[in-house]
Amino acid sequence: MKKVFPLVLAVVFIGLLVLSVRTINTFKARRVAQQATSSIGPDLDFFLTKVTQQHFNSKGTLVRQLHADRLEHYTDSNRFKFVEPIFVFFHDLEAPWQVTAKLGFSTHGQQQFYLKDKVKITRDRTKFNSLVTVDTDHLTVYPELKVANTDAVVSFLEDANFMQGKGADVDFNKGFIKLASKVQIWYKINF
Repeated sequence: MKKVFPLVLAVVFIGLLVLSVRTINTFKARRVAQQATSSIGPDLDFFLTKVTQQHFNSKGTLVRQLHADRLEHYTDSNRFKFVEPIFVFFHDLEAPWQVTAKLGFSTHGQQQFYLKDKVKITRDRTKFNSLVTVDTDHLTVYPELKVANTDAVVSFLEDANFMQGKGADVDFNKGFIKLASKVQIWYKINF
């Protein structure tokens, strides 16, 4: 009997230890889930992380992509919230245009996106195109039409030439950026 008691005590101790570890892990998992959803409104029906969405034309050619670190969908208003969204618009004759921001929202399903906080439009240099970088505070993107616009201050850098204005219209199909008003240009002349 004396030999059995320490064995029973050891089994009970190990059982309590395993139960304690499982309980702690369960509470940790619940806390992580609560933190992931704590800033989310009551009408959230799903969220995804590390999202990539691709759109092809009828010929099977990739025309645009949307990447985001996190996507949230809200049912009552059919709106999406994107954390660090990246739009890529492809064109047959040019380097792709890329639009990035810290946050993005869609207010009409996925027809219109409002991007804000460190919005940047870029196009890499190719043998046919110059390097383009556009910075602004916010931008409305219409992905189906491959156009965008803003009424905010826009800083535009193309190679060594710098332009700034208030408001802009962007046509990713044609590769045009039109500054709306109060335009200032600093142009580098090569001698």
